[in-house]
Amino acid sequence: MEMCRLSFQGIPKVKVSNIEQVCFDEIVKQQQQEQNEKEEITKIPPSIRVGTADILDHLLSIEPNTDFSLVLGSDTFMDLTAWKWRRSKDVVNLVGGRILVIHRMVESVDNDEIRKILEERVDRLNQELCQQTDKDNESDIAENSVQIIEIPSLSSVSSSFVRTSVDESSLIKENGMLMPSVLEYIKKKNMYGFAPLVAANEEM
Repeated sequence: MEMCRLSFQGIPKVKVSNIEQVCFDEIVKQQQQEQNEKEEITKIPPSIRVGTADILDHLLSIEPNTDFSLVLGSDTFMDLTAWKWRRSKDVVNLVGGRILVIHRMVESVDNDEIRKILEERVDRLNQELCQQTDKDNESDIAENSVQIIEIPSLSSVSSSFVRTSVDESSLIKENGMLMPSVLEYIKKKNMYGFAPLVAANEEM
């Protein structure tokens, strides 16, 4: 989370939130209260799953007058609208259809096909959302619809390269993968490629 804070530092109207941890803590607290009320004692705590729908439930409970939007990549959007997520349809309904799908612009035949499939999925979901609402104002429908946001290719950005490289110039200057403050944090915490090397015979 600290690396996220450093990355977005100085960008107006952007704040990195720990809402997932807050939501998780709330659910743990609720389950503990339920166990106490039932006088149930379990040595092994039950597994707790906190999904996007749970986080949206929590956000709407504390900000009922706020219209939240969901921003996600095209692959993740395809999974969501294939209803593979836990409470997938709740996620769509809780944001009122306000979903921004980030799609990388890459000139290739495969990308054109992916874009076509993505547009078909977006159109179908928007039609379903229109049928579920009483809105007949086109501007209202457009404001609360799924939209595709095109961005330049990020093929030069590689998370695996960031995790393994110790070449500071390539991480910052050449490809601009990391903010200097993020790189300094990684080095300070001995993370990824900057972690101390351990000899194989010392591990055995």
